Amino acid sequence: MIGRRRRRSSTPYRLDNASARAFRRRLIEVLRHVVRRPPHRLRFVSPSPRRLTLLFPITENMEQKRALRRAITGRRSVRIERVGDGLPAVSGFPLALGRQLALVHAVPEFDPDGYQALPIAMIARVESDEYERFVERVLRDERRLTEIWPARGSPARSDLPLADWRELFQAFGTTGEFVIVECEGRNGDDDFYLGPVVAVAGDAVAVHHVDGTAVWDQEPSVIPFDAITRVRFGERYTDVFARHAGDPPMN
Repeated sequence: MIGRRRRRSSTPYRLDNASARAFRRRLIEVLRHVVRRPPHRLRFVSPSPRRLTLLFPITENMEQKRALRRAITGRRSVRIERVGDGLPAVSGFPLALGRQLALVHAVPEFDPDGYQALPIAMIARVESDEYERFVERVLRDERRLTEIWPARGSPARSDLPLADWRELFQAFGTTGEFVIVECEGRNGDDDFYLGPVVAVAGDAVAVHHVDGTAVWDQEPSVIPFDAITRVRFGERYTDVFARHAGDPPMN
């Protein structure tokens, strides 16, 4: 209920301890919806329980996160420009957003094909204009939009953990699914690993790589998290190798 406006007082408004705690809890609940942060990420500095000063969380890439959230809510196609010289843009539909990672259903050349997990810190810009509206119209006219946004329920794979690389790779490690781990622009080269996740330890993941003729490496490759620029999975390329590579060598 909205009451009459009170006259502004030059004297700070003070609360007793119980009221201050209740006010703090209520304010956190309200601010969760405003700044979209979990309660433990909202911080109060309070020299005295009766004098509360809120420090709003300052996060990087807030503009990109807002654009991604709008696209998810509106089920919009986007073009994601990434940080780094020569890194290709990613076109598709954002499906979910975590603390460090964004999940996109990729749509290259009007053809939905798999998923990509991208580090939010490496997203420079999120665009969505007339061309993306045309992509949506093509998919709708060709009755393929439901491959991305089902009539009922959540999109496929949108429940994957996206807090960080560790959680995502741990999820893949339980399924044996083939993934592509890319380290673009690393040491002037683009490193590419295709295969199942076999271990996650420390700040790295181990992927047992198969080459372009489905021949397994003798040992898994260890990839540090901070070198990874994107992870692809659930696309035709990975599925073909998963079906035809056979079992990895036993060490």
